[in-house]
Amino acid sequence: MKRTTAILIYACVAMLALSCARDAEEESPITYKRVMASWVKTHYPERLSDTTASGTYILEEIPGFGEKPQDSSFVFVHYTKYYLDGNIKSSNREEIARQLMQYEESGYYGCAIWQLGKGFIPVGIEEVLREMRLGGSVKIALPLSASTVDSLKYNLFTDRKDDDNYLYTLSLDGIEQDIVSFEERTMESFRDSLFPGLEPMKTGFYFKKLFEPLTEDTDDADTITDKSSVYVRYVARRLYDDKVFDTNIQDTAKKYGLYISGKGYNPLTITFYRDSSTMASENSMVAGFTYAVNRMKYNEVAVTFFDSDHGYGDKGSGTSVPEYAPLCFTIWTSKDND
Repeated sequence: MKRTTAILIYACVAMLALSCARDAEEESPITYKRVMASWVKTHYPERLSDTTASGTYILEEIPGFGEKPQDSSFVFVHYTKYYLDGNIKSSNREEIARQLMQYEESGYYGCAIWQLGKGFIPVGIEEVLREMRLGGSVKIALPLSASTVDSLKYNLFTDRKDDDNYLYTLSLDGIEQDIVSFEERTMESFRDSLFPGLEPMKTGFYFKKLFEPLTEDTDDADTITDKSSVYVRYVARRLYDDKVFDTNIQDTAKKYGLYISGKGYNPLTITFYRDSSTMASENSMVAGFTYAVNRMKYNEVAVTFFDSDHGYGDKGSGTSVPEYAPLCFTIWTSKDND
């Protein structure tokens, strides 16, 4: 009898605990909202009523005097994301990275590029950006309830474990309606400065051989055959800021402050395929890079630059390659691993 009573008591306690946990879970968005309201009341009491439709607080604002973004505009934004205690969580500003001693020579400290109107940006941030003018900046308090996105796309907003209230500073430094055209203009400017007159081999892809070995053999002895190995050295450069961000050449890494002690600066070993799409998938490389290698023989040097459709797309890669980034690679091929 005592055992049965104990079991019943235990079951009731467990059910009560589960019910409380569910209640806490259901109330958590309200709790976050209250915490944010309390924080604003303490630090910016005059801004308690200055909110967007989503409940995002506008804390400070420096008006811009340029155009406003339109529907589906691509906005170029510098941001800093803060915890409510004032500590910085992340930023794409170089001065902030240096201040926090987190600056990396390979890092990109230009603007983030985000598209409006697609559900890729937290609703509260998008509301604010839509009302800003070019050249303006703002500080906001973004409650958890206004941080939702419809699609996990841009790196800053893809961490679903990152559910909390945050502060942001945002500056609107550029607006483009057509990101493809913007990338094209960026590549054309780079082309005109170094390779005037060079035409793209396909849309968004430029290629030029810089060195071809002189041989008496006209039977393509240096042609790379299907499924053979080719050893490749490279220097990678971003076109948005014209900075080298990656290389597997030791002296070049030292020159650009990218050198890492203990890292093996060895050539890439690539399995060559006549079909460049196969080569890209089999070697886990971006299409533009393999398009270039596919057009080379052993012991040649070439330069290629291409848009984000042939690179890392609309997401970028880590801290080195931003969204929608055209890139340039100088490439050396060899038959030997040296």
